[in-house]
Amino acid sequence: VTEAANMTGEESIVPSPAQHRSQASVARCVDALNGATDVNQKFAALLMVTKLIKAEDLDDKAKIKLFTAIGIDFLTNLIREGTMPEGCPNAIFKSIALSILTCFVRIEPKISTFYCLIPDLLCIVTDPQLHDNDATLIQDALHCLEGIAAHKSGRQAIISQEGLTTIVDVYMLENFSQEFALKILITIMNAEISDCWLHAPDAFTKLVSHMCQEFCTNQSERKFELCLPLMEVLHSMPNSVPGDDGYEWQKQLHQGLSDIILSKLSKEQRYKGLQLAAVALDNLGATWVVSGGPKGHQLMLIMAHLACVEVRMSLENETFEKIIELASQTTSCYSILENAIKFLVNGAVEMEEKQKQQLYAALKGAFNAVLLFLKSVTEEMFHTSNKSTQLFVCATIRVLGAWLAEETAANKAEVYDILPFVIGMADYNYKWNKKVRNMSKRSASPTEDCKELPDLIRFLLPGLCHLTAEDEPRLILLQLSLDEQLFDYFMTRYEVLKYILATKKTDEESRTTTIGIESICDTLVTISSIFMNIAVTSPKEVQSKPLYLNLLKFIFSKVSELPADSTYLTLSGNLCVLGLMILKHQFMNVKDSDFGMLRFIQSTVRFLWDAHNVEESLDYATLVVSHRYHILWHELMELWYLGMHNLMMLLSHIPWLCDFLLECEWPQTVVMTLGQVKPTGIEASLKTVIEDMLCMIVRCSEAAKRALQQTGVAKVADVHQMNNLIAEMQK
Repeated sequence: VTEAANMTGEESIVPSPAQHRSQASVARCVDALNGATDVNQKFAALLMVTKLIKAEDLDDKAKIKLFTAIGIDFLTNLIREGTMPEGCPNAIFKSIALSILTCFVRIEPKISTFYCLIPDLLCIVTDPQLHDNDATLIQDALHCLEGIAAHKSGRQAIISQEGLTTIVDVYMLENFSQEFALKILITIMNAEISDCWLHAPDAFTKLVSHMCQEFCTNQSERKFELCLPLMEVLHSMPNSVPGDDGYEWQKQLHQGLSDIILSKLSKEQRYKGLQLAAVALDNLGATWVVSGGPKGHQLMLIMAHLACVEVRMSLENETFEKIIELASQTTSCYSILENAIKFLVNGAVEMEEKQKQQLYAALKGAFNAVLLFLKSVTEEMFHTSNKSTQLFVCATIRVLGAWLAEETAANKAEVYDILPFVIGMADYNYKWNKKVRNMSKRSASPTEDCKELPDLIRFLLPGLCHLTAEDEPRLILLQLSLDEQLFDYFMTRYEVLKYILATKKTDEESRTTTIGIESICDTLVTISSIFMNIAVTSPKEVQSKPLYLNLLKFIFSKVSELPADSTYLTLSGNLCVLGLMILKHQFMNVKDSDFGMLRFIQSTVRFLWDAHNVEESLDYATLVVSHRYHILWHELMELWYLGMHNLMMLLSHIPWLCDFLLECEWPQTVVMTLGQVKPTGIEASLKTVIEDMLCMIVRCSEAAKRALQQTGVAKVADVHQMNNLIAEMQK
């Protein structure tokens, strides 16, 4: 090596710091590397690089020049112990090569060059002899993997080469390499979330089981140190791992959480426990907390009360700056509050009346603090704040949305007072996100300042549905042009649904896609309910505003596009009924020749017609809800009755509608079906609706009366004691 160094003609004197930073040093090294004619000369030039230049003095441009001159093939040869320079053990060359790689591995333009070395790096970090004898070599290899994991394509390369399983194995060794391995895992899990475990679910189970066992059994400060990595692991939990409390690691996690939450702790320790509890609740659910251990019920209640106390302490009587400083732990408490609200409302677990009252009082106090904080925040403060502050305000609005979804009677005046700010922020986020998506179509990697904000409209929808059913808040919301915002949002979400339906997916992607479709359908259904509230309570608004004619035409064009399977049945029914309710106020603005209206009426009749039959009853003589509707009938029943009522109301406004119903033979089929039904085989409410429909049809058309007479309507009306129908037929 010494002879090879002399052959380069360079002196071995270490240059001054000024020379280290000079471009001349880089140029000299590059020339020496490019001029090397064999392995010995190349390695000597490499040693010269390490003497003349420090990595921290180089910019990426200079690093790329040096790396290109060194060559990945040469470094790979050293790592794989191929053709080596003479005079030193192979392990030294491997160590030097890894040390050099750590300097270059974070260069963005060259990152893909290193992917071929991932198997070699993984092999090094799992070599048992190296763990005993050469910790530096393993640390350098882990540093290289960390640098690769800092880039999206690098993380995907590690995942695709089954690197996560190896890194998890390194973590489980519990030696000096554990923290390095954990850092890499957290980087990957934080960025890729559940996608990182798609092809390695067993590695996830090994990692979480190991952590939870230690979390459960270790009663030292280490228990609290594990809270953060456990949060990251749970946050990345793959969809294919069911939330089954039979898993041993879930029982251990439950026990460890109980140890923390049910103990007297310092403030910092309590924060860590509540943050982990929030992530566990989000990913495993309140049912897991309640049923996961002997103290589950107590654990859930204590968590909820602690979260309420922390929210009040963080938001009440504090400066805006101090509130933002505590944002991370407050946001975790928000998550617990969301789950506590569901826990209180759904009645999944029996609670004593006193416990319910105590929990409700605690929640009410916490949300009073939330309302006071939001009242203190102005739009100017939001727009001029940094991104983390904006996200905290959004998180506060989100948790308020969860409260309003279940409770609109409390703090009415305070809620109405902040509606302009909340709706303004929701609209701002929505428009900002549209702008970011448009920018991302032109640029593959948006900057940090151009990332999407939380979709506040989605979180507020259930609460808005309740508020639009009441006079005072509905008036405020309409003055804020909520209906215009929702129409635009409605169209955007529908286009996302349409895109998903048109995109082919793998089996794993299909499972994720189904969850996404159900979420979008729920959103569209809730918006439909809000518009129905407005149509019922503010008919003049619907009649006079062009927005509702545009919404009607949108429904005309879209309802027939939805697939016929049960996933879309509730959405389809809501669109049909909403369309009927708007059409009742806008029929004069729709041309009879509008083919879109005809298709809409066809879809609506099909939705109403298919809801009942006798063929699926046990005795073939009872009118029952059809199988396709039965599982969803708790959602569809009121919708069906509302649809029947509104369709009949339209008969007198749309002349051709009665003729259309006769042509498709729906009324005739209804009469013939009733002819098969025994007198006790139809519910009273259903019989009344059917009788009203037949009476309205007979009243509107003589042709209808004649058609029904031919189907034996008189006998049917007599058997089922439909006196109003008998009277109409006799006129």
